Amino acid sequence: MTAGLLASLSVTAQDQTAVLDSIYKEAELSAVVVKGTAPKTKLKGNSMLTKIEGSVLAKSGTLEEMLEKVPGMLKNGDDLEVAGKGTPVYYINGRKVQDTKEFKTIRSEEILDVDVIHNPGAQYDATVSAVVRIRTKKRQGEGFGFSTFADGSYNFGNKDFTPSSTLKLNYRHNSLDIFGKVNYWQWRSQHTQALNQESYYKDAVIAQAGEAFLKSNYYGMGYTLGSNWQIADNHSVGVRLDIGNQLYAKSNNRLDEEVLTNGIVTEHILSISPSWERIPYDWKTNAYYSGKVGKLGIDLNIDILGNKTVTESDLNEQNTAALDLMYSEQTEKNRMLATKLVLSYPIWKGELNVGTEMSFVDRDSEYGITKTTIPSSNIKVDDNNIAAFVEYGFQIPKVGAANVGLRYEHVGFDYTDRLDAEHNMSRYTDNLFPSASFSTQLGPVQAALSYSMKTSRPGYWYLSSAVQYINRYCMQTGDPKLKNSIKQELAANFRYKWATLSLQYEHHKDAITQWSYVGGMEGTPGEGFDNGVILLKSVNLPDAYKQMTVVLSAMPTFGCYTPNWSVVMLKPWLKQLLADPREESGQRLVERNKPIVFASLNNAFRLKHSWQLELNAGIQSKGENMNFSLNRASWNVDAVIQKCWLKDDALSLRLKASDIFNTGGKQDISMDCGYYTLMNATKFNRQRISLSVRYTFNAAKSKYKGTGAGADAVSRMGKQ
Repeated sequence: MTAGLLASLSVTAQDQTAVLDSIYKEAELSAVVVKGTAPKTKLKGNSMLTKIEGSVLAKSGTLEEMLEKVPGMLKNGDDLEVAGKGTPVYYINGRKVQDTKEFKTIRSEEILDVDVIHNPGAQYDATVSAVVRIRTKKRQGEGFGFSTFADGSYNFGNKDFTPSSTLKLNYRHNSLDIFGKVNYWQWRSQHTQALNQESYYKDAVIAQAGEAFLKSNYYGMGYTLGSNWQIADNHSVGVRLDIGNQLYAKSNNRLDEEVLTNGIVTEHILSISPSWERIPYDWKTNAYYSGKVGKLGIDLNIDILGNKTVTESDLNEQNTAALDLMYSEQTEKNRMLATKLVLSYPIWKGELNVGTEMSFVDRDSEYGITKTTIPSSNIKVDDNNIAAFVEYGFQIPKVGAANVGLRYEHVGFDYTDRLDAEHNMSRYTDNLFPSASFSTQLGPVQAALSYSMKTSRPGYWYLSSAVQYINRYCMQTGDPKLKNSIKQELAANFRYKWATLSLQYEHHKDAITQWSYVGGMEGTPGEGFDNGVILLKSVNLPDAYKQMTVVLSAMPTFGCYTPNWSVVMLKPWLKQLLADPREESGQRLVERNKPIVFASLNNAFRLKHSWQLELNAGIQSKGENMNFSLNRASWNVDAVIQKCWLKDDALSLRLKASDIFNTGGKQDISMDCGYYTLMNATKFNRQRISLSVRYTFNAAKSKYKGTGAGADAVSRMGKQ
């Protein structure tokens, strides 16, 4: 029940690709470079480009561990985010990353630079709020090369061991490059939740109080095969195929709670629900052409994917009166074809980029459950997006650099409920999305200003009208009539030597979140359910949601010691007039404006003979975000010892102790809907010790230049 609630705590980001080389060139005009072993960062318009090679961040272990220390990024729980923007879409050497588990298989020593784009321009899908582009170092030489990685992590609280391993192969000869990868992965999760829900009526308060325990174990294999052919100096083509093979996936959920009416226990419910997930097929392929004809640059990408997921659940629910044995099955199938073409041409003192992007998605989903009154569903979605864009970046001599762009999107959405035509709908929208940025040098300070208009389209599960059964007192559904959210974003960035200040303001109209409705209350979407039954539903907030983000980061160097400290403040503004039968007027005004503060205090010591020590800490305050409140502050401390051997540090051993004091896995969230309140205290155990070993032999950088297409469509396929 709480998965959707937790997901609503951050305004997520979905995005597409940009041309990193042009950003590099433009940034040279007014670059501020931090010398020494601290990363060299260049600020330009909507982008913050950090050179990793030769810096302390190049010795951070995996790419995943390194990214949380890059200026402009932070670690929020187990998730990497762009500060104030949520989860970005990543690109490695121009290729869109479909699964961030890949970050665990790449060494930080392999990375050349990381570009964090806070306010992407017209080349990106209008849903894109942040982009992270990663380039690896170019290694010389031909012939056969390989790299291997092995990792093991032991969780002290859960008492489980999680291994993973990867073998990457590469063969290069003249203009031909062939590469492949085999990866074994495992993911385990275990946590408890203390739940307290109260529904308010004129003459009664119905409460549910109890504890939920959730445990999951997933493991599988991933395979990659691809090739590139450099036809001539200015022409290259390639193809890449990724196949996922989930070998095992099982979750066990247990909910033990009491139902109280006006403080008196009226029912006890014990629900045990094991579930199994099967993925019969999961594949994606990308083909590209990258070339130049005279001064005209051409970048063409074609993406095709297909996947199917089947989830079966047994629900054993025992209440005071009886024992119910139920069974549910959910099937989802996705197919996508996406293309993107970008043409670039130098004009005057800059470069003009024009292009088009198209994605066509066909999605089928079915859901059914026995022994309940919840109807089965069989839903088909056709989602088509056709876009065109123009963008011009140019230099203004002795003034700075500017970029202006405009994107047009035609989006068609057809929703067909094969079992209930009442829910059928078609929605077609045409929108223009402008963007602009400007950067300059103000004495010793580098400054940049950017503006963009964005949209946020709900994930497909947000749009489903199917009612899913949680327990006899809680149901969950989406809404195919949800509107797209429109965001206005304005950002200002400043950099002085090793310090950076970022200010971002966002105005959200029709922001998408989840809301709970009380069954039996007249005039609410929960009407028709029994008293005390909660309907958790996807909604657009009726009031505008505003947020100010302030990010202050510093990374000086003192000999062998490099601190990397960042403070992030998220300040919300939201007024809501809530229906509340406890008030004489029947309404209650709620203002949400308490900021949330994150602090990341990383400390690295580079010693002789390729030794490195790290002591890192993270802090999160109480505060509010959209219609949720964080009621508990948390903090954690990590420590790392790392040693490298051989030429170019080809062999490395890294030992990491995470959440040493077992303080970082506690989260207390509440939601206030007026006639319904929820308090959810979750406890994860993140206290673990990890050991990883990496070895690289003549592993040349892949020449693959595919940039991917259809990023928004892919991200919206994500599960709840």
